[in-house]
Amino acid sequence: MKIQNLSLILLFVSSLFLGEIRAEKIETFAIGFYNLENLFDTINDPTLSKNDEFTPNGSNKWGTMKYNAKLKNMSYAISKIGVTKYTPDGVAILGVSEIENRSVLEDLVKQPSIADRNLQIVHHDGPDRRGVDCALLYNPKYFTVTSWKSIPFKISDKPNFRSRDQLLVTGILSGEEIHVIVNHWPSRYGGEVSSRPLRVAAAELSKSISDSLLAIDPNAKIIIMGDLNDDPTNVSCAEVLDAKRYISDVKKGGLYNTMWPIFAKGNGSLGYQDTWCLYDQIIVSYDWLGNDFSSLKFIKPEVFNKPFLTEQTGKRRGYPLRTHASGVWKNGYSDHFPTLIYVLKDVEEKNTSLKEDLAFIDNIVEFEETILPIDTFVNNIPEEIAETIKTIPQDEFTNFDKNKVVIKDESVVDKIANLLIENTQLYLELVGHTCDEGSEKYNLKLSEQRAESVKKMLVKRKVPSDRIIITAKGMSEPLYPNDTEENKSKNRRVDMIFTYK
Repeated sequence: MKIQNLSLILLFVSSLFLGEIRAEKIETFAIGFYNLENLFDTINDPTLSKNDEFTPNGSNKWGTMKYNAKLKNMSYAISKIGVTKYTPDGVAILGVSEIENRSVLEDLVKQPSIADRNLQIVHHDGPDRRGVDCALLYNPKYFTVTSWKSIPFKISDKPNFRSRDQLLVTGILSGEEIHVIVNHWPSRYGGEVSSRPLRVAAAELSKSISDSLLAIDPNAKIIIMGDLNDDPTNVSCAEVLDAKRYISDVKKGGLYNTMWPIFAKGNGSLGYQDTWCLYDQIIVSYDWLGNDFSSLKFIKPEVFNKPFLTEQTGKRRGYPLRTHASGVWKNGYSDHFPTLIYVLKDVEEKNTSLKEDLAFIDNIVEFEETILPIDTFVNNIPEEIAETIKTIPQDEFTNFDKNKVVIKDESVVDKIANLLIENTQLYLELVGHTCDEGSEKYNLKLSEQRAESVKKMLVKRKVPSDRIIITAKGMSEPLYPNDTEENKSKNRRVDMIFTYK
């Protein structure tokens, strides 16, 4: 199971949250999204037939005890999301989905673990067949709502279609107007291909809302967030929203997908059939980007997948710890991990950049390619093994003579081999990549050959062949735009993914 994707890109950015540098002049905010997975009350609503399982007499025996446990667990998770030295109250804004009504949210925000944050609610009771809605929770200490609107999601040739509406909330954060669109797009029920038009239609609605806001204010700061039931690479996100993977590709009026770089590393917010998906996305408009911190700017994405939110044993080890799974009450949280972004503002140095006196700013340029949650994909690998993995240079397999790797340091290969030999539950996936020179078919084969060349070196050092898996990606997952020879050379690589079974 590819649940821990170290990829040897564990960029330790301890200075990310500013160290001790001019902290008094800086405001940092966490903005997140969380699918709360079936937060239903215990009252049977006769108008809804699709949620009978979440009633006292339903298949899940959803009574007061389980409901209270769910509230306790979800509020605890929310209390931890985005908590850092510079965001001590956690998320200032949190979009949520799969909640039945306003009443369950009122019960949620009163829970002891978050009651002191005085979280406020924006919610509209929508038409979904299961009776679940989107909503927004916010801390009034940081964010003030000025207006909101629930925008109907309808499909002209499907008059009986009912799904979640899209919630548009406008407000003031650090003296600036921002717009948040909270989504829960149609599921993949019936298959990805057959259900795809529904998510394309949802993306078209989100794009229309975003474009309308930008038509009124070309500098509008917009956040599109939610469980989109698609990955960043799917048509709905990459083509309809046209949310870019690279900040450098975003033009005025365009969108940047903050979660794409995390997904490109094989990480996600929910697991399905031994693969990570990243459906819980946060997409931002052009004016959130850049290094002029005299106004709010995006600095970092995160999938919040701390150990307490994950299965620790069994076949689903590493997956989100659910409330129910396979008919069994797990007393967990959700089948999704929360996602969030951090935004920052230099509140005193107007019209200046922080580059002059914040050493960490140099890393911001790299976030879109290298940033990963620092301690999230090692929690199922024993700590001592994980620490050894972190010491392996991440660029060891980037120097190639056509289809064969040219080793920079033989001792590094020896170290990897010894690690695998000494730890029989440790597996290694070698993922081959190329630049964009040549045809797709040619590069797919070339990337396989490159990964195989690394495998041969390890097998020669007595690593069992069946503990090394080969994956060929061709030119489909570049780390950098293939616009210079230097970038192309960086894209010619073999990534390593360690898995502990």
